[in-house]
Amino acid sequence: MKKVFFFCLLMILSVLYSEKQKIAVFPFNGVRNDYNMTLTAENQMISLLVNQGIFDVIERSQLDKIVKEQQLSLTGLIDVSDAVKIGKISGVRYAVIGSVPNVNYRAVQKVDDKGEPYLSVDALVVIQIRVIDIKTAGVLFSKTYNAKPGGGLLGSILSLDTSADPETTLAKTVKRVYKKVAKDMTNAFPMSGYILSIEGNIVTIDIGKQAGVKKKMLFDVIKETEKIHPKTKKLIVIEKKVGLLKVKEVTGDESSECIIKKGEDKIAEMMKVNLRKK
Repeated sequence: MKKVFFFCLLMILSVLYSEKQKIAVFPFNGVRNDYNMTLTAENQMISLLVNQGIFDVIERSQLDKIVKEQQLSLTGLIDVSDAVKIGKISGVRYAVIGSVPNVNYRAVQKVDDKGEPYLSVDALVVIQIRVIDIKTAGVLFSKTYNAKPGGGLLGSILSLDTSADPETTLAKTVKRVYKKVAKDMTNAFPMSGYILSIEGNIVTIDIGKQAGVKKKMLFDVIKETEKIHPKTKKLIVIEKKVGLLKVKEVTGDESSECIIKKGEDKIAEMMKVNLRKK
């Protein structure tokens, strides 16, 4: 009977974790005359999420349709309440709100020690990104990035009659910043699963490539204990860290092999695992 229960539970968990969470990127808000950087930053955000393969990124046309049907507006600054309202209607779990509050670009022609002309470029793009959990209306991630390529030679020596290309220079700067965004956002989303099996020092968990698991990631093993609250009389779940796993190999979309680093004598099948945040 106990085996049947655990099998049913495993099947339920497999269904829950096999479906990607939906995420929507709302139109970024920006400054005027920003060399098209607001749209660039927005598109880079969409590309990042699509390439990660962790989420089901809904198309802009879907958002536009919902907004039109609800007689709402995506123009102007999108706040948390707007995102939550539209997110609930569209069935997404997460929403990305972004803005580009500052863009500066200055290129000055100079001459080096050999008398050769070049362009000294000083540029700055400020990008603000927030990720909202539609279910709780809480902010999971909020950070401001200052993208600055700096001055000096830009590529090869440029002739005196060559003008700078601000849009290309700034776009490359924004693209480079999103490598940092991708790394930072790894810890923004809750990544958790359960232990499927244990063979010696090797543990198999039920999350893998689809959830964004990578080699060398660390997972805390959580023991869940149910207790009745002494005052409210409600059933509560108490979580306690009892071990630590390190990903050895991502073996599939929904499976990874891990090495036990701590708590070998306390770890058991069907225990919960949470990604250890850096």
